[in-house]
Amino acid sequence: MIDDESSRLKHFLWEELDENFLIAVIFRSGRRYVVQRHFEQQLLDIKSSLLQNKWRRCLLDVITRSSSPIYITLNEVELMHEIYSWHLNYANNYIKLRENIDYIIDFENLIDCFNSLGLVDNSNYLQSFMIQPVTTLDEARKNIEKWKNLQETINENNTHQQTIDKRVNRKKPKTSTITSTESIPLCDQSSTTGWLQLDSKIVPFIKKQCDRLLSVDYLLKEHIISSSEDFSLRPLYIPIEHDDICTFNTLIRQSSSSLLFNSILTKHSSLITLDHLIFRLKRLFFIRFLSSPINNDYIDYHKIMSFHGGLLTIIDSKKQHLPFIYINKIKYIPQLNNLNSLSIATFCIANKYELEYLRLISLYDYLASDENDDILKILLTTNNLTLIPIDYYCEQNLQTTISLNDFHYHEYQRRTQQQKNLNNYDDNQSSLSGWWQPPASSTSSKQKRPLSHFKLQRPIFF
Repeated sequence: MIDDESSRLKHFLWEELDENFLIAVIFRSGRRYVVQRHFEQQLLDIKSSLLQNKWRRCLLDVITRSSSPIYITLNEVELMHEIYSWHLNYANNYIKLRENIDYIIDFENLIDCFNSLGLVDNSNYLQSFMIQPVTTLDEARKNIEKWKNLQETINENNTHQQTIDKRVNRKKPKTSTITSTESIPLCDQSSTTGWLQLDSKIVPFIKKQCDRLLSVDYLLKEHIISSSEDFSLRPLYIPIEHDDICTFNTLIRQSSSSLLFNSILTKHSSLITLDHLIFRLKRLFFIRFLSSPINNDYIDYHKIMSFHGGLLTIIDSKKQHLPFIYINKIKYIPQLNNLNSLSIATFCIANKYELEYLRLISLYDYLASDENDDILKILLTTNNLTLIPIDYYCEQNLQTTISLNDFHYHEYQRRTQQQKNLNNYDDNQSSLSGWWQPPASSTSSKQKRPLSHFKLQRPIFF
């Protein structure tokens, strides 16, 4: 039982961590906490970029070292929204917090992390501003100015380090944090079988070449697709082979649905590729690759699908695609390795649900073209992701964006129109061959392949 009675009673206090840097602190079970999104927003009031970067680093370190995230409760959300409205004069929904999605951070751990820095940062900063030998008078003057600026920055940092304890009456935490080593499993390219989460269901698949094949009987039994959707997808079904029957029956027996799924696949069963399933229906699926049929880390997919975002295409020679997500009406993308986020004034750390939504967008992009998997691999192998605003990464005239819903709809239209063109082509070929047709032989009928075996052209990005 979470003790958030203090928040229900509207109890909170302001902590001044630096000049013009005030943080609203809430209480839970006798300890002090700060809301992550509120802390990131208040960092903008710090004038010193060095101190601003130190606090960001502390925030990331505390989140990384925590054994599990601490989610905000409904009473705490209501209290923070009242603080935004009455104390900070924020407009409605300027910062929208969501229950059991956004994080709160232990205030004592944050202060301890800040105090543990200091001399380390000074030494690193000193190395990055080494004074180089000069041969001209102008270069010597520039070195003098650089040295003065460096001394002022170090003195400012030392002064702040000495006064931080006086500003905050802190208590030493008695519990130690545990570094989380858990990571989301990346689908093994060498494996021929696997598991994925479709909405709330766990579904087995087999892999052949670049396609992931799903059992239609399993999809119907688990109510993942309806009878009407089954009828519309039938032209795309693939006849099952004997080896596939044995493989699927083995996978189904391993799953938690084995007790409910009593029917065994037969030679009359059918398969469908994953990309045809998600792009030939007019609705979005939540898709997540798993390492086993037992989903130990359950995620409520409704919370993930409640986010909004899409794909950013950078207009250059490579046309790189990056997923973006809306956070407080600002579009954020994952931090790239070649971009120093510490020089950016507004950045935030993605929570668990925001990270899963960005993975979902990258997965849709990958399944649409069998390419652009570099970003997906990065997102699947990280648990702590820094996000930066799109506008700080590239100019407006060098980028195009499309929402995930629009991307899915355009891909649905493209594939549907392509199937119609193939059907019209077959009809025209039959009419051009004349009124007489040779009798259909058993061998020719066996060689006829369904439309699902045609390799579709690469998607068109809007």
